[in-house]
Amino acid sequence: MSSSFQDPPTEISLADARRTLSSSRSSVAELDAKIETAEAALAQVVRDSKSLIHEMQTERAMLEERALTAMAYLSPIRRLPTEMLRDIFLRSFEAHPCCAWVLAAIRLLTTQQASADTIRLWLERSGDTVPLDIEIFLHVTSKGDAPLLREFEVSSAEAAFYPEWQWLPNAPSNATLVLPKLDTLTLQYTPFKWSSPMLRTNLHTLNLRALPTSHHPLDRILHIIANNTSLESLTLHFQGVLPAVLPLTPTTLPHLKRLGIGGHHILTQLVDILNLPMLVDLELDIETRDQPIEDTISALLVRSSAPTLTHLSIAYGPTANHNSFYYGPTGVLIAWPSLLADLSSLQSLHVGGTPLEPLLAALGVPDDDTNQMSAWGCPKLEVLGMRNCHAHSEGVIKLVQMVEARNPKLGSGGGSQLVSGITPTRLKSLEMYDCASLGEDVVEWLQCRIGEVVCTEPDFAR
Repeated sequence: MSSSFQDPPTEISLADARRTLSSSRSSVAELDAKIETAEAALAQVVRDSKSLIHEMQTERAMLEERALTAMAYLSPIRRLPTEMLRDIFLRSFEAHPCCAWVLAAIRLLTTQQASADTIRLWLERSGDTVPLDIEIFLHVTSKGDAPLLREFEVSSAEAAFYPEWQWLPNAPSNATLVLPKLDTLTLQYTPFKWSSPMLRTNLHTLNLRALPTSHHPLDRILHIIANNTSLESLTLHFQGVLPAVLPLTPTTLPHLKRLGIGGHHILTQLVDILNLPMLVDLELDIETRDQPIEDTISALLVRSSAPTLTHLSIAYGPTANHNSFYYGPTGVLIAWPSLLADLSSLQSLHVGGTPLEPLLAALGVPDDDTNQMSAWGCPKLEVLGMRNCHAHSEGVIKLVQMVEARNPKLGSGGGSQLVSGITPTRLKSLEMYDCASLGEDVVEWLQCRIGEVVCTEPDFAR
């Protein structure tokens, strides 16, 4: 809109401009009020419509449920006498002992043309009343390509014997597979070949839990890692590992932030050749033998130019058997003061199968040696978890002393103890599984100082 004001301004034109400004502002205010009223009316209409739609949807669901009940009642099988049904099932069980499992299961035979929606549809139709067993046969005549595949996961809850599957993880090394977008691969208790092209697609996330019956030479496990230098998360668990056939080559994973390794003690040699400058989260569940686990961790941190490690887990996994030869009769003996001195950025620590007192002492108030106080162990620690860390007579006392030093009672006028210019962060979570008999009074005392406390009593009968 062009301006009708005189240029340069005069007293008369300025007065006209002021009247125009006042009139325009008044009109804008009136329009704002009308717009607000119209928007409120529209919002009310939308709310009313949504409410009406919700009522109709609820009514439709009730009618559909009524229709399903009627369909079930009209099913021809209901017209058979109970005695005849009983006789049919008895004869079926005599011929096929697994008859009940077959009748209460989904069995799918897939092809390359099969749609994933088929599985979804069968699951939706199965209902949610009783447990469901699912058996899926992956049947593919040729391996083919998957240009849009980003994530691939096949996991079994328990290890079992499997024949060699003709599928992507078992493809021969010279097979041509087109998987340009695959960046996440998880195989747990399922067969795979270390040389499969699927395991050298420059993954970002790799999670392998091999079958207990599989025994891979260490250099072939390293071959998998070395062919995926873009890894950001790597989790490996091998119960059976053979010594390396070929010499191990130091390997750098410049982007790796999370490393989890568990199983055979030879895997320690794998950790000893890795360089992980971006490591943040480390989980070790390896059998301990000759080399102390703290030496393995410290050497890894030094070799990786002291990355900012914030999460550490040692022998804490739920599958770890802390009473087996993995950890020995005395548990994992760790020189905690020397290890914790290298973990100044650690925020969470989870440990299993180690004596309780040395760990708690290392996390408590530093000892006064040679008349000079040493530094706090893990001053930024917020989460502490312990599993099967058996205590002796002073275990509970050491626990109370450590918590009192790090988490003094709020409102008492005091704070965490200042040592060498550092005040430790307050603990936010404490987990103790089968470690020591604390007693209700100690647990209540801990809960007054720590936001989240989970404790289970040890079962001495085991």
